[in-house]
Amino acid sequence: MHRWQIGHVDVVRSNDFDLVTPSDERLPEWMVPSYGPSVDEFRVADTAVAIRDGETLIVADPWLLAYRARPDVVEASHHLLGHTL
Repeated sequence: MHRWQIGHVDVVRSNDFDLVTPSDERLPEWMVPSYGPSVDEFRVADTAVAIRDGETLIVADPWLLAYRARPDVVEASHHLLGHTL
């Protein structure tokens, strides 16, 4: 989980999973370590972003639709929201 403060707004990036996999093509040096731990590997993550401004909380989760097919969709969603609150 990563947190930033932008003015009076809190931003939280929450990973449901984060893994490193070998790359068929070498990454440019400038992408290390932000996008991969080495030029021969890249990072894949299931990420949501939460933005809080006072009492207002917005969660942007591009993968939430994929959760609908999971039998534990409610627990998975609560787990994600627990990281962002």
